[in-house]
Amino acid sequence: MSSTSCAISGYRAPSRTSTSARWSTPGSRKAARRWASAPGPSTPTWARWKAIAWRWNSWAPPLPRVPEPVPGFLDRLARRERIPERVVVVVAHPDDEVLAAGSRMNRMENLTVIHLTDGAPRDMEDARRLGLSSRDDYGRMRRREVVAAMDALGADPELLCYWHPDKEAILHGPAILDQLVEDLGEAQVVITHAYEHGHPDHDTAALGVRLALRRLSADGREVPGVYEFPIYAIEGDRPVFGRFHPDPKSPETVLHLTEAERARRDAALAEYRSQSGVLGFASQWEERLRPAPLYDFRQPAPQGLAWYDRHGWDMTLARWREHANALLDREGA
Repeated sequence: MSSTSCAISGYRAPSRTSTSARWSTPGSRKAARRWASAPGPSTPTWARWKAIAWRWNSWAPPLPRVPEPVPGFLDRLARRERIPERVVVVVAHPDDEVLAAGSRMNRMENLTVIHLTDGAPRDMEDARRLGLSSRDDYGRMRRREVVAAMDALGADPELLCYWHPDKEAILHGPAILDQLVEDLGEAQVVITHAYEHGHPDHDTAALGVRLALRRLSADGREVPGVYEFPIYAIEGDRPVFGRFHPDPKSPETVLHLTEAERARRDAALAEYRSQSGVLGFASQWEERLRPAPLYDFRQPAPQGLAWYDRHGWDMTLARWREHANALLDREGA
């Protein structure tokens, strides 16, 4: 090709002294390697090793991207198809699982439900109101309610409980994380709470699942698709129930209920008699799921404000974030 044709096409031929030209000459590759490895100013051996150790200890892989959701999972769930994949629902308390996808649990053929807490706070306020004399008695009551609720739904999941006190899940973050890594190892789909600052244990579930999947990914194991559901949050200084904070990258799917499904779901919620004064907001509940967004757990949830800062609880958002950051530091995340 002539130089004229090169100029017309917008192509500029390299000069004989350009890097491209030198790279093709004999010995140029060795010269380039020698240049790259040429020693700089002399540095004591101990200092070089100290610098290497600092870089190694301070390096941490980023939190993984949310894996691609299982193809068609939400569409199949919305159409009430049978779900053969291994689904693990990770929730904070007994009754949260019904709010997540109660109307479709009887369509899930290989279902596990994990409760991070037994639903019994250490302060005993709710237990005394119910005439119970110990937190353990209250926890056992909540457990019986779970079994009855699953029967009402016509679901037959494996039920696992980590037995931590209500409102204190983040205080047991390392133990919860270790257990989640074990229990999520064979999961294909995980459903858990949205990070929305509605309840400290809800936020802990969202964080724990993400860190557990990070560990699985680091071990070279297959990572399940993760979906989330909302319960309650503060938006613009007002309480919002069962609605996501908008995220265009994570479109939601509403699981519409027939009259029979709504009756079955309401019957399951009614089995949680200990929560009769709490679940009033769920009377017209719509089940919503979406792929879990990539939250930065070192930052507040998208809503900003915390519902649980308004109850006078010991576990405030500031305290939760202190423990969450410690867990993230421990995991190098």
